[in-house]
Amino acid sequence: MKARLWLAGLSLLSPYTASTLAQSAPIVAAVAVVGTIQVKTVSISAIDASHVEVAVNLILVPGQSATLKDVQLCSLHLNGLPVFAAPLHQEIAMRKGEELSLPAVFVSLFYRDLTTVHPLIQMLDKQTVHVEAELVSGLQVGFLGKLALHSEHPKIVVPISQEVAVEVGGTPFARNLAIGVLQSLDHQMAGDSTPTKLIDKLRPVWIRNLEAQAKANLFVVDSRYSLSEGKIPYQVDVEALGFRTASGRIATSAEMLNPWKYDAEFLGEINGGSVGVVKNSQDIRLQPLAAIEAAQSLGARDFKTDPRGNAEGERVTTVGKKRDQVRLMRRASPSLLLVLTPSAPITETGLTSAPASILSQDAWDKVLVFRRRTSPTTGEHTVDALEMGARRDGGGIRLSEPVDEAVFGSPILTPDGVIGLVQDEQTGTFLPEDVLKAAVLPKVN
Repeated sequence: MKARLWLAGLSLLSPYTASTLAQSAPIVAAVAVVGTIQVKTVSISAIDASHVEVAVNLILVPGQSATLKDVQLCSLHLNGLPVFAAPLHQEIAMRKGEELSLPAVFVSLFYRDLTTVHPLIQMLDKQTVHVEAELVSGLQVGFLGKLALHSEHPKIVVPISQEVAVEVGGTPFARNLAIGVLQSLDHQMAGDSTPTKLIDKLRPVWIRNLEAQAKANLFVVDSRYSLSEGKIPYQVDVEALGFRTASGRIATSAEMLNPWKYDAEFLGEINGGSVGVVKNSQDIRLQPLAAIEAAQSLGARDFKTDPRGNAEGERVTTVGKKRDQVRLMRRASPSLLLVLTPSAPITETGLTSAPASILSQDAWDKVLVFRRRTSPTTGEHTVDALEMGARRDGGGIRLSEPVDEAVFGSPILTPDGVIGLVQDEQTGTFLPEDVLKAAVLPKVN
């Protein structure tokens, strides 16, 4: 195996040492991979009485040849205004030193979600905008790269802070008319005795309520284990979301119980005898959202693991110098999830379960899922709320839009409560009744 050589080579490509990269994994020191990145243009593609559509175009000069996947601009602010940008669900191949234009990132700003439109007025009036964001992307590497970075899902995080010219289509008259509309709306917001009152009337109450519930009931689940080459161990970290239900139990991705069975490259190396899983090395830890102190996390001794459903396998051929057939577990197997039951008495309420009339529907126009993010500097965990549709698909749930691995383990929430858990890029499972429902306490005479 050449994992040690791979890691040593990686250290030469960045200002970080190999040991620093190992400690900071699964976040990769992005300077070595991305090189330089800048916002080329920001353009307003549409503006009307309800929203503004903005396109953000980025260019980069890669420091190394690599493949990015699920690229997203996180914590995006335009003139200080926080906005959400959907991820790019495609692989992007980079060649070292060759300038690359990324596909445009589109942002829709609905006035109902804002407490002020003044930053938009500035964009139109001055035709410039200050862009702040983090470019977050998965990094497509082989087994040796994953092992060296101690992660099955390595990521890069690149900060962006730049003043950019804004391209505004249409005539000056149309632009001035749009500014007038926004100024009128801004005056209404500023003139209200409670600035958020107008917005609260327009912004969906169910989203605000579910976001508040989620902050108290979401967890980052970290499954750690070690692979050994001879006597040399390599720790691997795999993370997913988990959430507390009304029963007090915590539901998460089934992958957290034995992550190596869901990665073809890892499984191929293990089956081929190149590496082995170190006995008793696995440790599952729960960390409440936004809590970074180790004392606030729960270790495997603090809860019982209870896998539900049966993981289906499929025969796949591993990619690399040595090709072999392995039985890869499918995350989207029917009813597949992992239930964690804390040892200590549960006092928290948990996410509210949707009533039977909602659970029995064939489709849901609006559901909410959460996307996990981790700060590369502080380690703080945060989530983005993603709204989409969903429908029943056999015995499971089909999301209307694809998501990435940072959403795996998220609850699937309707305005009336939780109905399921995200398993993979577009599939979810319903929760068992004993997990979904609140426990009935015995009556005290």
